[in-house]
Amino acid sequence: MLTAAVQSNFNEKNVDPKDIKRFNKQAKEWWDPKGVQHGLHAMNYMRVPWVLEGLKETNYISKDATNLEGCLILDAGCGGGIYGLAKLGAKVIGLDCARELLDVAQNHLNTQHDIKDKVTYVCETIEEHCLKNENKYDAIVCSEVIEHIIDKNSFLEACIKTLKPGGSIFMTTISRTFAAWFLYKFMGE
Repeated sequence: MLTAAVQSNFNEKNVDPKDIKRFNKQAKEWWDPKGVQHGLHAMNYMRVPWVLEGLKETNYISKDATNLEGCLILDAGCGGGIYGLAKLGAKVIGLDCARELLDVAQNHLNTQHDIKDKVTYVCETIEEHCLKNENKYDAIVCSEVIEHIIDKNSFLEACIKTLKPGGSIFMTTISRTFAAWFLYKFMGE
């Protein structure tokens, strides 16, 4: 049973519309590793192994695993599709509300023949997605997303609904310091 908070977000987006507009404006630059999203590109060197190691630590995958073969991962708030989990063999569903970013993600994916069949992009909120995908994912990643969410409890509840029992959620966000805010929100976005 979903709470009233989650149900209320089916009819409205749970993401700040100003953020969606701003990210859509940045869509053409999303895959430029020296562009406005250079920080996200740089963090993949840490984030991708973090998910692999995290799933090993919870015994969700073998301690000897060197890839994510057989794992179904939801990238909630995937933006332009930078997170590289499909490169490790995972099947990835990228979820975002910013249609133009998903178009950029799909266009880039079309050039990646080694992972093209491992990634699917969907334009909807997590609250909408959880209705059709309960207990589906081995892991969920939400990287630099939660700070753009209006109702964080609704977002987290919907994420948990889509997670298989024993699965893991991997969340990253910026530090709540002035320096981090200035660098990420003002300079980075």
